[in-house]
Amino acid sequence: MAKEDLSDALFGLKEVEKKRSPQKPSKRKPAKRGRPKAFDPFYLFCTILLVLGIGLQFVAIALYA
Repeated sequence: MAKEDLSDALFGLKEVEKKRSPQKPSKRKPAKRGRPKAFDPFYLFCTILLVLGIGLQFVAIALYA
């Protein structure tokens, strides 16, 4: 008898939960196909500056050592 009451209570909770928060199918963005976005010139500029800065430090170390 207690087992039946527990089963009924759990079933009732499931029904309440379904009414309270219905699950909507998640809207996924379609996967991008083809070539990736063009290379960002600002990223290239920053990379070149970084490489030149590191190279300049090596030159300074070589000259003053």
